[in-house]
Amino acid sequence: MSSSMFKSAQLPGCHHCIGAADAATDQIVRILRNRAIANGGMISVEEITKAHAQFNESLSSSIDSVETIYQECMEASESHAPDPFSRDMILSTLLSACGERSARQVFKAQIEKCGVEWLGCFFYAMGKLCRDNISDASKVNLIIAYVDAALKFKSNLSASDLVNDTRIKEILIECIGPFFETARLDEVSKATSDRVNKFITTKYNFTGPYIATITTDQMKHYFVMLQREAEPALHAA
Repeated sequence: MSSSMFKSAQLPGCHHCIGAADAATDQIVRILRNRAIANGGMISVEEITKAHAQFNESLSSSIDSVETIYQECMEASESHAPDPFSRDMILSTLLSACGERSARQVFKAQIEKCGVEWLGCFFYAMGKLCRDNISDASKVNLIIAYVDAALKFKSNLSASDLVNDTRIKEILIECIGPFFETARLDEVSKATSDRVNKFITTKYNFTGPYIATITTDQMKHYFVMLQREAEPALHAA
């Protein structure tokens, strides 16, 4: 799996805020637990532990607030680094982790002409397409899995950590599985290349044929290579 699009030691994202919140909560709970023990159990340790678990579970439903805090922190530091794990970007990041090597090979001409940022446009378009096609339950589970991983890995969270999560694997299979249906490969390749090209033409502000757009044959070739690249990781135990 490739993660060269996000090469920094620590990826930007609201998992930093989640990690900070979790560390602060751990400290507060530790103090309260000690006080409960010292006071002969006037504050139930079990209740505090349950409250801690409840707080962690609430993070996935509070992602709006966490993302807002992250954006405010970025603006305050005058940083414009994208958040690869925002709800708008997370599928693009995961799809890149699963298939960037294949994309670099198939779309070499576009990348040479437009630069590596073209890959970002391509995977962003693919992420938007996949998000439209997965179930509402999968969208919710994706955020829950991300929050759980952020609590576990905190600021060291990587795309590979997420791809290795069983729940994320199931969602990614739901996303890219239709691309591998041989009987519908021509139809899906045409529809997908049209959708990607629509985004690219808007991004690069042009009309008509241009090197930045992709062909149906390229899309079909990419799906064949993506299956070889991604399936071993997604089906690994």
